[in-house]
Order: sequence, then structure tokens, then C-alpha cells
Amino acid sequence: MSHLLVPDWIRATCPDLRAALPLKGSLPGGAGEPWLVHRPSGPHLVGRREGQVEQVDLAQVSARHQARLLGDQLLVDGQALSVPVGQGDQARALLAAARLEAWAGHPPPPAPPPPGPADLVDPWIQDPLPQDALWTALRLAPGEELIAWLPTTTEAPLRDPLDPAARVAWRWCLTDRRNLLVALSPLGVALEVELPAGTVLVDGGGGCHAADRRWQVDKRRLAVARELAPLCGLPPEDRAREAARALAHRDDAAARAHAARLLASLSPLGRPLGFLRRAAVARLAPPLPPEVREELARLPSRPDLEPEDLVTWVETWPASDALAQAVMEALRAVDPAFALPLHEVLHERAALSLRAGHLDRGADLGLARHHIEAGRPDGVERLLAPHLAGLAPGGPDRVLPGEGADADGTSSEEVALLEALAAARRARGAEDAGLLAELARREPLSAARLQALADARQAPAPLRERARRALALWDPAPEPLPPPTRALPRTLSPSDLDRLVHPGIGGGGPVSALATALARVEPPDTGALADYCERLDPAQHPAAAAALAEAAQLLGLPAVPAFVSRGQRNVGLRAHERPEPFLLVGGAHLDPASGLCMRPAELAFAVGAELAHLRWHHTRVRTDEVWAGLWDKGSMALSTTAAMLPVLDLFRVPGRLVRLGAAGVSAAGPLRAVGERLAGERAPGAPAPDVGVDPARLLAAHRAMQLSADRAGLVLCGDPVAAARAIFLQHSRLQPELTLAARQGLLPTIQRRDEQGRPLLPHIQERLASLIAFWLSDDYADLVGQAWPADPG
Repeated sequence: MSHLLVPDWIRATCPDLRAALPLKGSLPGGAGEPWLVHRPSGPHLVGRREGQVEQVDLAQVSARHQARLLGDQLLVDGQALSVPVGQGDQARALLAAARLEAWAGHPPPPAPPPPGPADLVDPWIQDPLPQDALWTALRLAPGEELIAWLPTTTEAPLRDPLDPAARVAWRWCLTDRRNLLVALSPLGVALEVELPAGTVLVDGGGGCHAADRRWQVDKRRLAVARELAPLCGLPPEDRAREAARALAHRDDAAARAHAARLLASLSPLGRPLGFLRRAAVARLAPPLPPEVREELARLPSRPDLEPEDLVTWVETWPASDALAQAVMEALRAVDPAFALPLHEVLHERAALSLRAGHLDRGADLGLARHHIEAGRPDGVERLLAPHLAGLAPGGPDRVLPGEGADADGTSSEEVALLEALAAARRARGAEDAGLLAELARREPLSAARLQALADARQAPAPLRERARRALALWDPAPEPLPPPTRALPRTLSPSDLDRLVHPGIGGGGPVSALATALARVEPPDTGALADYCERLDPAQHPAAAAALAEAAQLLGLPAVPAFVSRGQRNVGLRAHERPEPFLLVGGAHLDPASGLCMRPAELAFAVGAELAHLRWHHTRVRTDEVWAGLWDKGSMALSTTAAMLPVLDLFRVPGRLVRLGAAGVSAAGPLRAVGERLAGERAPGAPAPDVGVDPARLLAAHRAMQLSADRAGLVLCGDPVAAARAIFLQHSRLQPELTLAARQGLLPTIQRRDEQGRPLLPHIQERLASLIAFWLSDDYADLVGQAWPADPG
């Protein structure tokens, strides 16, 4: 009751008054206006008679409390005092508070009181009663934290004179400092038994044993009792921390809140990972707040902390994978070696969650890089070996970009695997020139890769020289190589010719099958072209004639006549099969006064590539005007003859019918020849068959044909700079690019991008990438050696 309602005479009589409640009746001595008052010494009755105040200490008289439907009563020395109806709970609370305070011998702490059982209801604090909170406030020492308050089924030997019928069971009370059994009567009589130090044993029937003390919990609380038992033998700080850890693992908000309070009570001294435990309990999600990042930055310099302590944290506290990963990355930025054990355990945890036999290449690569950063490269080979064993051909060996591939077909993840392995071997003092060469072949448009190979002392001298020559593609005006003095080459064997074929065709599969089918198209009869062109004169054009002879000899072709094209069609080279094989050479490439005149090595590349098309029957699917701009504007991505167009009319791509033909193309001849081979016979009016061929595969087939021919041309010319210039010189649309290349180099020119970040010249970029990769390969060196045994190249 508010002190504002307490009469002045009671306040004057009881200056230490805590609470007061009016009663009905009279005191045993006859005093009226009785009040039940709470004083530090216990509950008292006060009343007045003839102006005199009388007091009765309930502890000194025979008193009993009776709970009644129409109002509780206090029987004091046979005198009945009634509690007003509806105020029975207040009367019982006053009696309990006053008696407990008198028993404790001190008042409760100032408000607000420490959290009691009623404030901390969770799996370890169950069924609290009103008097429990007061006991906690009175009996817990400053800073002492309540861990558990668990009802038992064992009756305590407690008898309350005010309430003789009451029977009270023990409550198991565990704090960070004490382990005891507590019994509290509803009216404030208390009994405590301090349990012996050490771990409590809990049997399968719910019996709890601490030395000679035994109590029982029901089966509903058996699991909790087993969780509490090992905590009893720990010192205070460890007990609170381990209790918090156990509570934090529960999927219960109240339990986690209790865990957070226990962690907050711990001393920060000597507990460097306290902030990480609190983060785990709070389910902290990335990004990490600045204060956590600052704490992490200090951890590696602490003498009382080892990296394995972080492993213990992640294995024993409920840190999410995202939180643990963020902590590891933050530590890695400060001290990679300190963070490495944590990364390893996270990597192992992730691996266990994957399907059996599945390898996460990205995760293994990330850990391998961390090993290198930490100066511990020995584990890298073990991590990467499974991925390296099955590494697919990359970069220019791809004609259909795969998942994770860049625009030129290079997989950045595959390159990263090789790069990590090379870095690990370098860190061990074993620079691997083979890996540097492989990286340069996979990223042939990277000047840094080529430079690393050129500088690698362990690499064979010819390979280093080829890398240096490839770097000349970045020079504005590279010096031409002197023309070699050599005999005609040997004709390559069928197996060597197969090595010239680009892997996109040579490896078989859909692209290979499609390319083969396209090559079977009956070529148009272009014999009339020769009637309007002059025959190439070897005396007038000796470099072109020499290139023609060398190419025919290398590829095992009969002598191929060549003609010079003048007028508007004087740019480019084009081989034709009908009526007899011949080569048409644009006159601009033979005219010294023309800006498109080719040097001998450039002619060797261009002529060699054209005769390779003839050798492999690609010529019938190579006219720029037909598909120019279809796949990518200005890319020069595809070429085919008009004879190919009806074939494409037969391909139904999922969702649409691919029609690439122009008006007036007849459905006879080549249409039926290739249509029957690729799509099967089609009845008049029947729908186009769905053969599963999409434009990407058609693009890949053409690309593989072109890259195969380029490889033959490179073997003949022996210079990637000459080969690149020849590619530019053959296309009239690329003439302005040559002007730019003369100022900044060929490769910087082709690597320019538009405002959307797309390559401006993707097809040329792909061709040069493939050429450089082949230039650096063992196949190139071996094929040159087979062609000119006395000149290994």
C-alpha cells in the first residue's frame, strides 16, 4: 500500500516502515484500527487504544494464517483479524517479504533489483513463485549471477508456524558461485542447504547426487538436470561462460537472452574472445560492425591467445557460417597466418555438408590462396590436385564458352587454380616454368603472363624467345623478323595434320560433327572468277609464289594455281574448290604502293590459312558477306556461302525457327544435300525438325574451322606479329584499326571495349588469342620441327 494512505500515527511509530495493510478486528490487547506492517525486523501488527499505539511482533506470538474464500484471516493469540476481501495476495506478499528480510538480516538492494527467477524464465529457470524473486534479491551477492532455478520433487524439512499445512519441495539453485538447495514457504520461511563442491551426478531416473545429498527431478526436467550437473564443478568464470554456451545453443530467445546476461557479467580481462561469444549468442550477421572489426584487429597481437582458440570458438559456440566466415576474412586481412586454422576448420565444415564425391573448386582455391598468403604453401598441392587432374582445356581451346568463362573462353577459376599452384611452388623456391607457360597459353592476351614466361630462367630458351616475340604485339611498330632461308617443308603426316586441327573440331562431339557436316556442302562453281582475273606471276610476285608452294607442300596438296583480283574486290585471299582448286589473292596485298601490301611472312600466313581451308574443305562455308553482322555487329564472326543458308532453314532452335537466308536462295542442290545429312528427309509442307542445333554451335563450328586454318598459317609464317597483321590486312573494314595500331600496338587496339564493356572486335580478339596460345605450345614447336627438321624453329 502507498505510504500516502498510511496514517501519520503509523509512520511516526514505524519510521523504518516498508509496507502496511489495514485489517479488520482488534489486537489481542484490545487495540483497534489494526494494521499489518512490514518492518526490517519482520511483520508486525499495530493498533491504537485510547490514544496509545500498541505493537505485536508476529514472531513472538502464536500466530497462524488462514486462507479463506471470503477473505484471509490472521489468528493471533486466539484473536481473529480479517484481511479485506481482494487483498489476500497483498497480505501474503507482505508477510513473506518481511519474514525473508528479517531472516536474511539485511534489506533488499535499492531498486531496480537484480533479475530474479520470475524475470529470467527460460529452460533453466522454471515455475518461479512470487517469493523466489525476493529471495534472489536478498541472498545473491553483488555481481553473483543466477544460472538455474529448478523445481524438484523432493520435499524439504521446512515447517512454517504461520502456515502449518504447507509442504514445500526443494528448488535446485545454481549461481556462478554457489550450488545449493533452497526451500521457500509461501509466507516467507526459508531453508538453504549448500551442496558439496564438485560435479553433480544425475541418474537415469532423475535422481541427483552430490556427496551425501540426494534430490529428485521429474522426467520433464531430467535433460536440464544433466546439462547443469557438469557445471557444478567449475570455478565461477568458467561456470558462467559454459552455462552461457549451453544456453546459446538453444533455439529459444529467452535462453539466448539469459546467455547474453551471463556473458556480460564476465570480466573482460583474460577473456579476449568474449566479444565473439557475445556475437555468436546475438546471432550477429555480416557485415561486421566497426567495433567488432577493431577488436578482431587486436587479437593477433595478444599474447594470451592462440589461433586454435578461434577454432574452439567456432566449434563450441553457435556462430553461423556467415559470421564465422566474416570473422575469418577480417582476421585474414590483418594476419593471414593467424586466421588460417579458422579457415581450415570452416573449409572442412563446408566440405562435410557437400554431397559425397563432390568437390567445391572455389572453396579449395580460396583456402589454397590463404595458405600462400600465410607463408605455408605446402598444403596447396594437396588441395588443388583433384581439380588440376581433371582441368578442362581453357581459353583459346574452347570454341563454345563454358560456365564461368570469359569472353575469350578463358575460365577465370581455372586460371586461378594454376596461378595458386604456381605461387605455391614459387614460395617453396621451385619456380615452375611449365605452369607459367600454361598460364600464358590460357591468358594469351595478358602482357603480364607473357612477360613472366619470357623472364622465367627455367623455361627453355626457344619458348622464352617465342614469349618475347608475342610481346611485340603490344609495340606500336614491331620490327619484322628477317625472312628465313630454308628449303621447302616436309609434308606433314596425317597425325601431324590432325594436331593442326583446332581442339574444338579434333576432339569430336557436336561441334566436330557439325563442322564435318558443313564441310560436305557441295561448293558452288566459281570457275568463272578466274576468267576475269590475271594469273599470279611468280617472277612478279615471288613471295606469294613461295608461300603458295610451301603451303601446298606442308599440307600435302597438289600445286594450287593462284589468280590476282583487281578493282573493287582487291582485298583479301579466298580459296575455291570448283571447278578445280585455286586461290584468289587480292591485288592490294601484292602492290608495294598499297597500304595493304603484305610482307613475305604475312603472305605466308594468309596463303597458308587459305590452303588449309582448302585442305579441310572449309572453303564452301566461308563467304564474309553472308553472315557478317549476324552474330555481333562488326565482329566478322562468321562466314559461309549462300549454299549454307538453306541448311540453317532446317534448324529449329528451342522457341523459334532459325532463318538466316536471303531472298532468292534456291532450296535445291546444297539445301537437299546438307538437309538430308543433318536434319533428315523433310516432306513438302512438313514442319522443320527439332535437331537440337542452336546458333551458338553453328558459330562454334565456323570458329573452329577458322582457328584451325590460322594454326596452319602460323606454322608457315613463323611469326605471330606477321600473322596478326595479315588478319588485319585481309579485311577492308579493319583498315582504320591498322592506323590506330600503328600508334598503340595491335593487341591494345583489339582489346578496346564499348560503353557496355563489350569487346569492339571479339572475333579478331579470339583469333589472336588462339594464335598466341598455339605459338607458345609444344605442338607448335614440334610441328615446325617436323616440317623443317634442320630448323627446329
